[in-house]
Parts: sequence; structure tokens; C-alpha cells
Amino acid sequence: MERCPSCRGRLNESALCPRCGCDLGLVFSVEARAENLVRLAIRAWADGNPKLAQAHIDKSLALKRGALAETLAPLLRKIARGECRADATATPDQGIGSAGHHAILDQEM
Repeated sequence: MERCPSCRGRLNESALCPRCGCDLGLVFSVEARAENLVRLAIRAWADGNPKLAQAHIDKSLALKRGALAETLAPLLRKIARGECRADATATPDQGIGSAGHHAILDQEM
């Protein structure tokens, strides 16, 4: 978040808006939780648990409409319903492979 939702003032690293003094600590906590749920969704997807991945991404979207979560949500829904495959054995025309995702996730977390 770059601007205070109360006064639209520019934010710095503080949990308090420098312009109006609004305490944004809870808002920052919710944003962090939403981002963590996206990471958990990607991890669950990489672990071959698309239903858990979809649940995590849906919870993330309930907290914050982030671009990555909105992009992943329709894909994870299709995978969870079995409409497309996303595993290490899938060929390029069958879906998205998950090989190597753990290394990427471990670096991000």
C-alpha cells in the first residue's frame, strides 16, 4: 500500500500515516497474511494438492485482491476440478509442470 486509505497521504515505513496519524498496523497485517496465503497456495500446488491451493488462494482474495492471486485463481480452480493437469509428469500440451518449484519457493519464503 502506497497511500493511506483514510486521507490518501503518502505512506512511509511506519504503521502510522504521517499525514493524518491513522494506525494502519492491522491493514499491513492483513496485506501480509494475504501475501503469505498466496505463497501457501503455490506451495500446495507444487506439492500436488490443488484443492488446498485453491482454498488458500480464495482466502487470500477475500483479504486482498492482489494481481498474482487474481491470476492464479482461475487456473487453480480448473486444476482442482480436474479440467487441466499441472504436475511434473504433464506434457506441455497437458498443463504446467511443477518440477523445480520448491527451489523457487524456498528462496522466496
